[in-house]
Amino acid sequence: MDTRRDLGVSLGVVLLGLFILYGAFRIEQAIYKDAIGSSSFPYALGAMITLGGGVLALRRLRDLRRDERYLAPAEGTPDEAGHPASALRAASVMGATLAYILLIVPLGYLLATPLFVATALVVMQERRPGVVVSCAVLWTIGSYLIFAQFLSVRLPLGPLEEWFRTLGLY
Repeated sequence: MDTRRDLGVSLGVVLLGLFILYGAFRIEQAIYKDAIGSSSFPYALGAMITLGGGVLALRRLRDLRRDERYLAPAEGTPDEAGHPASALRAASVMGATLAYILLIVPLGYLLATPLFVATALVVMQERRPGVVVSCAVLWTIGSYLIFAQFLSVRLPLGPLEEWFRTLGLY
């Protein structure tokens, strides 16, 4: 593995984190003050990305060996027998995520989320229908209860919105 390429990528991650921190410093404070503020999340995100990129860069610098023509020992583990890594699988999950983003508002959280979870499980080669359906339904119900009911996050309900309003749940 060429450490120079990895070092370049990790320095790019550091620059991304610094750019986010710069943007966080430019966020104006809101009229109403609160304990967290409007720029706390960008500060934290920028700091974590910068720190993570810095750690990666330091690891690559440590592994840089001129006597081995800038090669570092390979990382990771070999693929499991019968379950090789697949670019198609990764691209399928990314496509399912894009479809989820596009469908969550028109279909609503309660309809789009189980479709996404089930699709992701099938792409990851889970073939037992009971496991796929139960995981999709339990994840959707659990995450909806946590975010919509406990944390009061207004999730899109799509065609179920009127029904939820009638029941006084939205």
